[in-house]
Amino acid sequence: AFCLFARFRLEMAEAGGQAQVSGDHVLAQFVAPDGTTPTPRLDLPLNVTTAQLNDLLNQLLQNEDTTPYSFYVDGLEILESLSKTVEEQKVSTEKLLSISYQPQAMFRVRGITRCTSSLPGHSEA
Repeated sequence: AFCLFARFRLEMAEAGGQAQVSGDHVLAQFVAPDGTTPTPRLDLPLNVTTAQLNDLLNQLLQNEDTTPYSFYVDGLEILESLSKTVEEQKVSTEKLLSISYQPQAMFRVRGITRCTSSLPGHSEA
């Protein structure tokens, strides 16, 4: 798990430098919808975004297809970054932070390959 997190921190730093290694961190644990904790505890930077949390969770759960998730701290959804949610909730970063996640519905659009019927009255146009 440490190797995966070290790689995650490196990828975030390389991807525009938004989440550098320096700065405030929090010890966090992902909590599944059924209340279990399928992942190890992680040392996350507070400025981690929901997209980065989504990538990390998909890697930790070893999902073959990327599944979109929504994340919650004390019932409040993380919309932008973990730091904004922690500030709004006034949650202590001194203790383990439980981050609940819920899979979001996936809508996929499939292209039409053939037409099985036509509208009457438009044949002479």
